[in-house]
Amino acid sequence: MSKALRIPLWLCATLVLLLISCTSPTSNIPPATAPIQEIDPTPLPEESSTREAQEQTAPSEESQLPTEPQAITFETSDGRTLEGIYYPGAANPSPIIVLMHWAPGTMNDWDAIAPWLQNRGLEGGTPGSNDYLDSTWFPDLPEDVSFGILTFNFSGRGNSEGGRNNAGDLLLDTQAALLAASKLEGVDPQRMAAMGASIGADGSVNGCNLYNQTADATGSCLGALSLSPVDFMGEGYNTNVTAILENPNAYVYCLSARFDGGSPRLCDAPNGENYASFITSSGSAHGMDLWEPEAEIDTVNIFLDFLTDVFEVSLQ
Repeated sequence: MSKALRIPLWLCATLVLLLISCTSPTSNIPPATAPIQEIDPTPLPEESSTREAQEQTAPSEESQLPTEPQAITFETSDGRTLEGIYYPGAANPSPIIVLMHWAPGTMNDWDAIAPWLQNRGLEGGTPGSNDYLDSTWFPDLPEDVSFGILTFNFSGRGNSEGGRNNAGDLLLDTQAALLAASKLEGVDPQRMAAMGASIGADGSVNGCNLYNQTADATGSCLGALSLSPVDFMGEGYNTNVTAILENPNAYVYCLSARFDGGSPRLCDAPNGENYASFITSSGSAHGMDLWEPEAEIDTVNIFLDFLTDVFEVSLQ
């Protein structure tokens, strides 16, 4: 007969305690500590803040450029450097007028006319000197009208490089001036025009047409006004006028004294709905000498009529 297995009482008690401890709930065990996540203190921009920032950096159509004239340089297609002065218009963008001087002068011939057209309160010229340098007799322009103006020295004048009175250089000068004007800050390249006297009279139509024919041109020259053209650059005044007027929105005006060499013949030759010729009945005044208060033809107000046609603004 086998003996019964006997377990001591102390051992039974120990086993019972072990079983109780193994089945105790885990809720009494403190949880492990989670790692702390570092947070960037700079908050992400809200949608409205981002929009405001974009509006602040975007150019405003009403933002104004400095009033003061700015000295600039630009290059011709054959690599020569020309100097000029840019008078920014009041609005951004503004229409731009390129003024081309005559053979006896420089870009300083426009020192009174340029700030007058800019119409931003600048004084210019020399009162009591040549009529075109004395703005005291110029009519007031409406306060809300302002043009950007570019004047420049043709090759061989001032610091502009090239041959003085070299027809080929002068021709490239006119194209370069219109291209430079179209790229100036604050300029509307779709509203461009040119005015000049003598060689500048040729340049106004030549440059306008050359610019319109330039492959990388981003705008449009809509008009040219000539004071005493001489056809010095050899491109054919009438040919260039005809090409400009292929645009039904373009205008060309020509002014001349009756006995000023070949100028009246050149003014008389072209025709077209948007072409206007003004020739005195007498006298031989040439170029800038037509810009005077007692002239037989009212050059200043004819010029304002021209700008009214080209830019569709009310000036009188």
